[in-house]
Amino acid sequence: MKNSNALCMGKHCQQFTKILNKIFISSFLLAFCFPLNAKQVEVDDVVSIALWNGYPQGPHTAIFLATGGSPENNGLATLTRDAAGTGYTVNTDGVASSTGWQNAETIEKYWITSFSTLGFENLTVTSKQMSSGMGPRDFKIQYKVGASGTWTDVDDGEVLITSSTTYTSTGVKENLPLPKNMNNKEEVLLRWLCTSNVSQSGATVSTGTNRLDVTVYGEPASTIGDPETPPTLCPEHVFDPANNIIYNVVELEGKCWFKENLRNTKYQNNTEIPFAEPYYRSFYPDVEQNTSNFGLLYTYESAVPISTTLCPTGWRIPTAAEWEELNIYEITDMNNHDYWLHPNVYTNTTAFDIRGAGFFNSFTQQFEKLYGYTAFWSSNSSSETAIAAVLKYFCNQLEIMEVTKMDGISVRCIQE
Repeated sequence: MKNSNALCMGKHCQQFTKILNKIFISSFLLAFCFPLNAKQVEVDDVVSIALWNGYPQGPHTAIFLATGGSPENNGLATLTRDAAGTGYTVNTDGVASSTGWQNAETIEKYWITSFSTLGFENLTVTSKQMSSGMGPRDFKIQYKVGASGTWTDVDDGEVLITSSTTYTSTGVKENLPLPKNMNNKEEVLLRWLCTSNVSQSGATVSTGTNRLDVTVYGEPASTIGDPETPPTLCPEHVFDPANNIIYNVVELEGKCWFKENLRNTKYQNNTEIPFAEPYYRSFYPDVEQNTSNFGLLYTYESAVPISTTLCPTGWRIPTAAEWEELNIYEITDMNNHDYWLHPNVYTNTTAFDIRGAGFFNSFTQQFEKLYGYTAFWSSNSSSETAIAAVLKYFCNQLEIMEVTKMDGISVRCIQE
């Protein structure tokens, strides 16, 4: 497993301050519908909490300070470039511009902002980009929480720039929703990552410019309904008819999750799963007990088949962003005390019941780290690796990272 033995760094191994009010928002909120006990959001409730525009025309330093927003951001929050950025200036439209975009396919090139969201939630970003003919064409927006967080794609964050004189629709992201785990944080970061060497004119990027106009919006935290009385959305149990198994369910942040690891041996079309293995090692030889305690381990291709599904009807494999959202909780509130190495202070107060299920190492062809490690597949992948939520005994947060598809790790399902 890629980086499976690497030590946690920075934020991942710090004890997080517990968030006093864990706000539960129904899945209808994600579809822009509010639960019955929520206050309807008025236009006046949405405010700009950080913006980078309205600069005087002319040359500029490499750091653009926010020109408005909340007291934590106005004149303090930054917009800048990667180390290769150069030619900083402000054009007639009052926004940041720079050069130095060549070779983005081999060297990361990006705009990056750092700002606070303390006191705000339901965040969105509006960004407008334009490039000269030889400037970059392709970008995607990513985020992370804190300087030591993991860069993760923002849904629908791809940008295609097609003009050097106007902000066209494909170069503009208007009120793009940002992930909930960016809410109410001391520091969050957004970046606009250049993803190709293709220029705006269709040639190869050379000395061209790119300009960026950014405003982040949010709602004061009090606009959400009473967090102490969230609506009940989730069933207590789900029956999997293909495997004749009843799975327990838990609600976290308005979403319904399996509260136990999958132990299916058949897909929903009743065909056998090619790799669904119990943990086995000479120290832990009781495979039936291991399956009961920890579920089965699946390769990525087994977990995300092409022509059928592993999860029961109405359920699916979570996305990487959905796993990242769970980092709003302390891991002590997520882990089961009895199924991790001791000593530990795990309380499992969320009832999510994470257990140290170990994994199957495809390189060594051995099962490893029972009670000391677990990982869960997400639905996000590339050609050779997939994104997983990884947790080690000595870490206090889920790490969202690449894992070799041939490794065997755990699976949880989330309601569609």
